[in-house]
Amino acid sequence: MRKVKRYCARVDKGKVRTLNEDQAVILVNPTGDVLLVVADGLGGHAEGELASKIAVNTVIASFRDKQKFYTLRRAKKWLRKVFRHANTLIYEEAKNNEEYRGMGTTLTAALVLSRHLVIAHTGDSRAYQFNKDNQFIQVTNDHTLVGNMVRTGKITAEQGKIDSRRHILSHAIGTEKEPKVDLIIMPYNNETILLCTDGLYQRLNEKEIASILGTNDYVGQKVETLISLANQKGGDDNIGIALMETQP
Repeated sequence: MRKVKRYCARVDKGKVRTLNEDQAVILVNPTGDVLLVVADGLGGHAEGELASKIAVNTVIASFRDKQKFYTLRRAKKWLRKVFRHANTLIYEEAKNNEEYRGMGTTLTAALVLSRHLVIAHTGDSRAYQFNKDNQFIQVTNDHTLVGNMVRTGKITAEQGKIDSRRHILSHAIGTEKEPKVDLIIMPYNNETILLCTDGLYQRLNEKEIASILGTNDYVGQKVETLISLANQKGGDDNIGIALMETQP
């Protein structure tokens, strides 16, 4: 029996910010490949909003020109190329316009093919996988000062969660001439895929997020619940979510 993919992408400005610098989108091509994208702009209100829009719009435009991904190698090559193109556009805009100096954005994209998941990632927005055994797994590594310290053993993961420097990015799209892009290929067996910005995971822990993903609610309701709880717990940042699940 054919599996049905259900998905929902939403952004919310939260309870404190006046502007929304997050982006979240889900697209499907004619052959059924699904692309989830989230971005979180940085560098100030106008700058962050522009950077995240440029990045996501660049990915959208390129994906709409792709009718099919024939091999994993081509899919990986496409993601790397589109991330580099977005980086160049933002970097050049910031270099040539004083108003936008220092702008950049996180960018995380997950391409869901029939049997594989291909992820490209820069910054501290995250990709998670939630499987049939209710295991909630963070797939990406945060490109942050604190994240690097945890991975190298300088501090523990628990210390990292409360470290005041946890928002300092080590890499972002548009802040460097050549971007740092992590590319991940892994098997896909109808797991739930969640992409989100730090406005969600800084407010809700993994157990809380997993408990919502594990309910029988419709996918759109799950996204609404995640956003609502993040706002109840402070809502001091924008929230971007792209969620896809597969049902019989």
